[in-house]
Amino acid sequence: MSPVTNELLTRAWAAYHAGDFATARQRADEAASQTDPATQGVGLTLRGLCEARVTKADDGLFAAAAERFAAAERPDGRRYVAAYGIALALSGRLAEAEPPLRRALMLELAGPDVWRCLGRVLVGRDRTAARRTMAAAARAFPTDWLIALERAELGTGDRATVAEAWATAGALSFAAGRADVAVSAYGKAVDRASKDLHLLLEKAKACAAIGALDELNATMDRAVAINADTAEFVPLMVQTADWTIGTAPDSAIALLDRVIELEPEHARAYALLGSARRRLGDDAAATEAYDRALALDPDDAYALGSRGQIWLLQGRHDDAVADLERAATLEPGTGWIRFSAAEAYYVRAQAGRTDADIDRAMAHADAALAIEPGDPAALRLIGYAHWLRRDSDPADAVEAMRAARAANPDDPQIAYELGLLLYDSGAYEEALACAEQAHAGLPDSPLVRLLRGQLFRATGATERAIEDLEVAARAQPDLVDAQAALGEAYRVVGRLAEALTALTAAIEVEPDDGWSLASRGAARQALGDADGALEDLRRAIGRGAEPSFAVWWLREALRDTVDSDDLVAEIGAAAAGYPDDPDVQEVYADALQDARRYAEAAATAERGLVGRPDHVGLLRSLGWAQSALGEQARAVETLERAANVRPDATTLTDLATIVARGDDVAEALRAIDRALAVERTSGLLRLRAEVFGGLADWPASLEAARAAVAVEPVDPWAHWALGRALRYVDGGRPQEALAAFQAMREQEPDNPMGPQGTGDMLWALGRRAEAETDYRAAIELYEPFGEEDSWTRHGIGWCLHRLGRYPEAADSYLMALPTSDERSALLFDIGLNWLAAREDMRAADAYEQGIGVLPAISAARAPATLAVARDDLRTAVTTGVVADSPQVAELVDRLAKEGVAATDRSGRTSA
Repeated sequence: MSPVTNELLTRAWAAYHAGDFATARQRADEAASQTDPATQGVGLTLRGLCEARVTKADDGLFAAAAERFAAAERPDGRRYVAAYGIALALSGRLAEAEPPLRRALMLELAGPDVWRCLGRVLVGRDRTAARRTMAAAARAFPTDWLIALERAELGTGDRATVAEAWATAGALSFAAGRADVAVSAYGKAVDRASKDLHLLLEKAKACAAIGALDELNATMDRAVAINADTAEFVPLMVQTADWTIGTAPDSAIALLDRVIELEPEHARAYALLGSARRRLGDDAAATEAYDRALALDPDDAYALGSRGQIWLLQGRHDDAVADLERAATLEPGTGWIRFSAAEAYYVRAQAGRTDADIDRAMAHADAALAIEPGDPAALRLIGYAHWLRRDSDPADAVEAMRAARAANPDDPQIAYELGLLLYDSGAYEEALACAEQAHAGLPDSPLVRLLRGQLFRATGATERAIEDLEVAARAQPDLVDAQAALGEAYRVVGRLAEALTALTAAIEVEPDDGWSLASRGAARQALGDADGALEDLRRAIGRGAEPSFAVWWLREALRDTVDSDDLVAEIGAAAAGYPDDPDVQEVYADALQDARRYAEAAATAERGLVGRPDHVGLLRSLGWAQSALGEQARAVETLERAANVRPDATTLTDLATIVARGDDVAEALRAIDRALAVERTSGLLRLRAEVFGGLADWPASLEAARAAVAVEPVDPWAHWALGRALRYVDGGRPQEALAAFQAMREQEPDNPMGPQGTGDMLWALGRRAEAETDYRAAIELYEPFGEEDSWTRHGIGWCLHRLGRYPEAADSYLMALPTSDERSALLFDIGLNWLAAREDMRAADAYEQGIGVLPAISAARAPATLAVARDDLRTAVTTGVVADSPQVAELVDRLAKEGVAATDRSGRTSA
């Protein structure tokens, strides 16, 4: 035998004799996998012995072991002889087993199994010798239950002696954790001593341990029927009642009533009676019994702790804390008391008490955990206590729950609760993995399906979310969170009627549920029910909804019903209720920007950033407000801060857009490329096309625009950028440009730039009647944007100009002029309109002003502004709208020269 094998067998037998059967089985399996037949035989024998002591004997293992020993050269060698004899005996080959068993005894290698196997060998020819052998074995191994069983089987003499042998076997089996064997052994003892109350109660205790309720009840009936009025039986009756409360509370009550009849001042009997009554659901009777126990013994920690649990369930938090704190003081080392005290403080903290309750909850939970390391309930409570504490880092709660899961990796309930914390923390991917594990273990739990559905929704898998949420809502119709989440998921995918049904169901259960009200308001707004939306959204404010969601949708609903000042006033009032919520302040700042109150928007964003300097939404809002105020450098700096905090595609696109409005073309392109490196989007490629378009670099603009319309989802303005590039590249490709603008109209039919673009191309193709129809369509789409909007008035002015309504066009242009940020382009269009109206002097003045204010616009856009103005003037001459004249020729030449100068200033060469 090699030293390694010798060490393996030595450690395997040591673990077996120490009662560490898990380790013994593992090492036995290792031995059975060796190449040596004798070592294999030892491994199989040892595995069979472990099974016999833990679950049930497997004769097949011993037979297999005997076969392996038969293939060995020296199965009776010193290292193998004991296992060899045991394998032969327990596989039924008794005659062959005796020599190796006796040799093991002579070599002093005999453990309890050698002795009991030798006794079994002797039974066939000399029962007296077998009894003597088993008596010697019992003296050598007095606590071995298998020996006790073998000896009881050989018992002779009077019934009391045999009953005692079986009772001993039962007691030793029960102590070894084999209550199933104990029930059988006690049964044989009771058969021989049917009036022995001790035996009946001990058997009842074993029945309770394995849940053998029918036999337990029958045994308890026999025990109660015995008129035991001697004091010696009382402790055993109390102990048995304690064991049977969980499985047979009625039987326990009968025993305890008998105890109290014998000893009316037995405090523990009353305490256990309270637990039995509680088990039957009679909390009033349970409380009365606990009160009686504590009147007899005020220091009974069991009664205090148990009564405290009842107070906690009844919402009497202060009484629960008082009882459980006292119980913990009396018995600080009792785990269930310390955990119950932790629960009481935690629940009271949830009801609005101070962080001192959280501190006490965590102290008791820590103590419970020290008593029972890895206890999942204690670890969970520590996690939730961290979550509840006002000044605690949520990460502490998550880490505590992770510890609970590490200690109990297969517990689906812990996986679910960790998933909840991770969901609240925004760690959706890890939370989803927890939810999947929880669902595998708890497939019928509506709460688990709710969590997984919410996580699918949060990660964008809305259709999968709906499947889970429908199951949760059907399984528990009054589960408000499930109905609300389902309604919101329906709303997101456009199933608005179903969304209203689910959300209304949630509101009927909980009329003041702010989230359901806000989501239903959003659904009603999407259905065009502005009044219903406003009613729901106004109710949602301040009722626990996610405030920014409710306020954002309130703003959307107000757009359709009130003017901008009233909208800002109401959103401002709502935001005033959440001065420390940066998301709400972001919505308010955006509302101010929509109303062109840029200074106020910037001030609002800056106030919000005092408390949350890294809030990306507020930084983005501030950057846009600063840009609108003409503070280009500050806007770029602000959006750089936002991008450093969260360098995602949305934030980087904002930064690139603002940079692109400046004069530095190279920096603008670098910003766009930085964003494209994170995510290649149609919007960024469209922005790239616009940068090149601003330089009148139409080939580069066309290349970028073609790339933009090839990326899904397509930005509608990418079609516009493509149409614009095609309109001017290589002298113009009007037919292709027409198709691009038509694609924009199809994708975004409410955008007036679509029909304006198609009108321009139809005009260039000489299809005047069709062009005029599109210009009129564009005017209708512009009008809802409001007369005060310069972009609207500029666009309407252009369409009126093309329709030949020059005075009206002039009025519209003049209304746009005061607030326009494209004054040069607007003045050039005004000049063209005056030329068409034969107002040459006024036209010359407008063109001169347009050239004069060129320095006010970005150098990166000036070349295109001049190139487009020159092209518009040429087209007007070609189509006969403007008469050719020296003045016009001079204007065309002047615009061309200014274009060259602008291109030089931009640092690029126009194509």
